[in-house]
Amino acid sequence: YNDDQQPAALGNNTMLVPWLPQAELLALPVTKAFVTHCGMNAVYEAAQNGVPVVGIPLYGDQFYQANKIAKHAGMGVIIPDVRRMTSDVLRDAIWELRQNHHFHNNARYISSVLRNRPFSQREQISRWVKHVITLQGAPHLHSQTYYALPWYQFFLCDVCLIVLAVIISLLTITTIVSLKIAGLIHHLVSSNSTHKLK
Repeated sequence: YNDDQQPAALGNNTMLVPWLPQAELLALPVTKAFVTHCGMNAVYEAAQNGVPVVGIPLYGDQFYQANKIAKHAGMGVIIPDVRRMTSDVLRDAIWELRQNHHFHNNARYISSVLRNRPFSQREQISRWVKHVITLQGAPHLHSQTYYALPWYQFFLCDVCLIVLAVIISLLTITTIVSLKIAGLIHHLVSSNSTHKLK
């Protein structure tokens, strides 16, 4: 950003930049809170680094992620309607995060759960590859649905045919009823005009 693009009311303790490395900033021990739209990556990075969140979901899965942060993990405060958000609402949400240690403790706990796994990802992959090789392809891990269903059920052809039959039936019934009603109206109009001529 250029100096002429920055708002005039921008405080001395605020910095506007086009991009920052979010994951690295969240990993800094001085990061005390994270204001986010609650996208999946942002939520995971905050949880991984034990940073409490002020969530401002905008659309899609962000509302679900915000709900998980606030209600299930207890590591954040949510501002549910961005259209009604004011500077006071945002300030109060950040203040609540900073004053209530419950959020910080929960965020640190979630971080420890994510970080303290019994095996690294490399070890897990190695174990699963050995498992599959030892069991000659591990057929017990294959989807039984693939083997148990005939091809037309596996690809939902039977369901598609039923839906198509219902749609065709409804269209046929609607067309027949519409033609009958049109014929009745035509008959009534023509019989009324015949009576008026007599």
